[in-house]
Amino acid sequence: MLLGCESEIKTEKQPDQIVEDFDPKKLPNDLSQIKETDFEALIPMLGDSKLIGISEGTHGMIEPFQTRNAMLKFLINENRIGAIAIESGLIEGKLMFDFVDGKDISLDSVINEGIACNFGEFVPNHELLIWLREYNMNQTEDQKIHMYGYDIPGCAPNPMLENAQIGFEYVFKYLDRVDIQTSRKHQGELSKILPLLHMKDNADDGGLHFWDIDSTDWDHIFSAVDDIEKTFSNNETAYITLSSAEEFEWAKQSIVGARQNVAFLHSIGNSTYDYSPREKGQLENVQWILDREEGRSVALFAHIAHLAKEIHMQEPGAMAVPMAGEHIAEKYNDEYVVIGNFYRKLDWFEEGSLELNDSLIANKLSEYEMQNFYMKLDKSDTIWQKEWPFGKPSSGGQVYLNPAESIDIILYNDVQTWLYKYQDEED
Repeated sequence: MLLGCESEIKTEKQPDQIVEDFDPKKLPNDLSQIKETDFEALIPMLGDSKLIGISEGTHGMIEPFQTRNAMLKFLINENRIGAIAIESGLIEGKLMFDFVDGKDISLDSVINEGIACNFGEFVPNHELLIWLREYNMNQTEDQKIHMYGYDIPGCAPNPMLENAQIGFEYVFKYLDRVDIQTSRKHQGELSKILPLLHMKDNADDGGLHFWDIDSTDWDHIFSAVDDIEKTFSNNETAYITLSSAEEFEWAKQSIVGARQNVAFLHSIGNSTYDYSPREKGQLENVQWILDREEGRSVALFAHIAHLAKEIHMQEPGAMAVPMAGEHIAEKYNDEYVVIGNFYRKLDWFEEGSLELNDSLIANKLSEYEMQNFYMKLDKSDTIWQKEWPFGKPSSGGQVYLNPAESIDIILYNDVQTWLYKYQDEED
């Protein structure tokens, strides 16, 4: 059963107790039937936050997507948010931005090229993109909802999918239009090094990759990025005249993305880094999006590991340094609200339901005896003021999370279903 629980979940309030409403808000057992109005109780929970982190407990499960889409539609129709940013590369996400804005772009191109890490294959992402495009058709320019990726570009953590050159590719494509001579100069300087910016995707790969870049060439890459940034700063007026302010803004941010990819690879096995360039890069990209949105609130959607305000491993491992949510919380404080997603079982592949005995938070939440619900976290309750074992990443080790320090709202699913399995059953 549960280990070290300090109190029981509260099911009844004392008559003289004057507190906020921390009762769970029931959602349908079948989340395909979820309605936008199911989230009417969410608005007061969000307060005046300008950043709303909506998490999924693991990638590729249908229930978080069903909940997310209904929640986002409700928040949009309530004029509570003006933009959405998902865990996908910011630079390739320009295709998502343009598609929902109504540009002449096919959905297939967005699915295949505009969403990183194969997340474009997830049908709920298609549904959200189409809904946003149709919604924006009836809005003025300043009322349109924007959609971004906010991760570093190129699916950097996955050697099978990563494209660490994508930031450079976007920069050079832009420079080819506005300043071809300068573009050729920078491309020439980096022509022998850029092909090495990748990880081996299998043990038999005998080619050169980022491990083969020596310290001199690393210095050269970072210096080249500095030079490209100076090129943009020195020629801003001319470049905008030859393109547009928005195109210039995206191209300039792609230089930041290029630096994020280089730093990510450079940090692997490098003890001089006391932070994760990917997690710090997510903060940089969130800041850029918020600046562009000029005061409008933004909803983020990502794995809880990237959004929780505090999450760690007791042993060295993937979370040995602060994750993005900790950086974001430090920057935005009470303006950042996190919805933490927890589940008790996974209906995974063909194996049937898998009981997750290490997810003690979810086991405790199951005492409410509801399939799906959300609730504001009562941070004054001592049960949530301690470290809970939360899960085990593929890299090994044990992840810990203090709910009172990490999240503000709980979103619970008793069972989550592998998205492809769900789609097959629907077909």
